[in-house]
Amino acid sequence: MTVAEPVAPAVLPLAHSWIANQPVEGRAGRRPAVNPASGRAFAEASLLDAEQALSAVAAASAAFPAWSRRSFRERGEVLLRVRDLVLAQAEDIAALIAREQGKPAAEAHLVEVFPSLEALAHLAHHAEELLRDDAVESHSLLLAHKDARLVYAPLGVVLAVTPWNYPFSISLTGVAAALIAGNTVVLKPA
Repeated sequence: MTVAEPVAPAVLPLAHSWIANQPVEGRAGRRPAVNPASGRAFAEASLLDAEQALSAVAAASAAFPAWSRRSFRERGEVLLRVRDLVLAQAEDIAALIAREQGKPAAEAHLVEVFPSLEALAHLAHHAEELLRDDAVESHSLLLAHKDARLVYAPLGVVLAVTPWNYPFSISLTGVAAALIAGNTVVLKPA
């Protein structure tokens, strides 16, 4: 199979990590992003060292109190803004997924981008219903006089370590679910 691909630049584009809304060049080296269809590197990612990773956790922890106090509606509005950004950049996102995964762009749209858009909208519109407190019924005579409730509450920083096979949809959906529940997130993609 022959794949048409632009000639690689002499210096590959460099992707940075983000900590507290700031790009951070990792101090633990670089990893190439290779198109499996061509075997050619098309970008590099800088890797965080342990100290930088801990600073990402600290930043997420510092953001947690304010984020967790936001209402479901406010958190949902953020997810819907993310959805709008993904929709506006859907072609570029699908092209990057196709390049990184060696899959057709149509597949990237169908199994990565479109499901992510739906998940963001679903979480934004239904989180309050899905995460509301719920009475727990007991069928034990010993507990008949007890009242029990299942209460969902934000817990803190979530570490999301995501797999390589669906890099966009699994990462975005997992991060969105943690955020809508009131948690903050540190994402470590494959």
